[in-house]
Amino acid sequence: MTEFRRSEMRRPETTTKQWGSLETGVEYVQNKLDNFEWVISPDYWGNYWICTNPVGVCDEGSVYAPSHEDVIELFVVVTARRIGYDWAFE
Repeated sequence: MTEFRRSEMRRPETTTKQWGSLETGVEYVQNKLDNFEWVISPDYWGNYWICTNPVGVCDEGSVYAPSHEDVIELFVVVTARRIGYDWAFE
């Protein structure tokens, strides 16, 4: 069995800047929304869903919240937790 050291288990460079903090994550998501690469779609009950595609089809990575701002922040925190950033668990 191969032994791994924590120092060898590094996040890909592409994720470091975008999910390194809540602020940079929100900026990254807002940029995706501004460029029409992702969409936020309200549902019948007034929840806002974030979909990581331009069509607005939500998948297992989609989250929802009661406001536009909240759904962006929640998406950033959930994504950062999946990647393993400590700040997202505080």
